[in-house]
Amino acid sequence: MKTLKLIAATALGVATGAAIGVLTAPRSGKKTRKMISSEVDSQVDAVKKSANKQIKGIKKDYNKALKKYSQSGKELISKTKEAVSLN
Repeated sequence: MKTLKLIAATALGVATGAAIGVLTAPRSGKKTRKMISSEVDSQVDAVKKSANKQIKGIKKDYNKALKKYSQSGKELISKTKEAVSLN
């Protein structure tokens, strides 16, 4: 979760810096707005890609843990059945 917040904060900082640089550059309003829009779109795409990568990693870890605990549960049930049948 901290990594995702760091990525979002970094992207916001980069976008803010780019927007300030573009706003202070000597260009027409139309060109400036187009550049800002393009940069924002680029940053949004970068954040989405990073978030998707983090989500895939989290899902992988979750499924791995789920499989591990499921197997442990099955083993415990099996051992419990054996113990009950021996008595």
